[in-house]
Amino acid sequence: MWMFLFSLIAAEAMPNTEFSQLTTTLDNASFSSDQLRILQALPSNTSLTMAQGIGILEEFSFANDQIKALRTIAPYIHEREQQYMLIETFTFSSDKSTATSILTQIPPSKQIQKEAHEAALKKEARKKRQKEELLEEIREEEREKELEKERLEEQRLAELEKERLLKEKIKKEHLAELEQERLEKDKLKREKQKKDQLRRKKLSIEEQSRELEAAQLRLAEKEELLDAKQALFEAKSKALEEREQQLQAKEQALKKQELELQSKSLQLKEWELTLEEWELKLKKRRSYPTPEPTEDGRYYRSYRASQRHKQR
Repeated sequence: MWMFLFSLIAAEAMPNTEFSQLTTTLDNASFSSDQLRILQALPSNTSLTMAQGIGILEEFSFANDQIKALRTIAPYIHEREQQYMLIETFTFSSDKSTATSILTQIPPSKQIQKEAHEAALKKEARKKRQKEELLEEIREEEREKELEKERLEEQRLAELEKERLLKEKIKKEHLAELEQERLEKDKLKREKQKKDQLRRKKLSIEEQSRELEAAQLRLAEKEELLDAKQALFEAKSKALEEREQQLQAKEQALKKQELELQSKSLQLKEWELTLEEWELKLKKRRSYPTPEPTEDGRYYRSYRASQRHKQR
């Protein structure tokens, strides 16, 4: 149980000034026995951290004295979660095992446990109180947020309703304007039709004949224009036909040239093959052996009778 309480809180350790005075006194002691007496004289309510315990053990030169010192200060060390750090100050495994046994067998003093227990209870009560206050604050904030959210939602709905009414009003005004424009256009159209009817009625026969002559002139001009376009089209068609004939003639000439080139290429390949055959024959002739002379100066062995020819 005490290990659980010490894991929750850290008991009040020896202040740094007092610890510095203690290490100075241990350092000034002449013998290890004097150092042990100083440790044995520590008050019963002394509390040491694991780092302070390691600092005290480092004041001793021999492992045996360090073990004795550890037995003395073990009840004062309250940070047992990091005891591996203190065990690592010993060099040999036997000393490490002894230090582990001491820390296991000697728990912190009852006064330190009691203080730690009371501090844990106070801290737990303080945490509980702070937690309740925090929960209350969170609830209050949530209530305020809910109220603010409702207010914003109401405001948003009111703005949406206002916007909807405004859109409906604008739509109605727009429809009214469109209807007014349509009526005005219909009115203007009817007035124009009436004017046209009156104008046609008022036209005299002479004006109608003049209009007919003008229409005939425009028709004649259109016919002349169509004739000119027809002539231009025929000229362009003829030019295109001539151009097509020229292109066909050029294409035939190109095909003829291509055939001639292919024929020359084939002839060139035949010449190359003939030249290669002549080169091979020339190489064979150059590889014939020199005839061997006899005593009387005659060459009686032919190439076919030579040893080189037989090897070949």
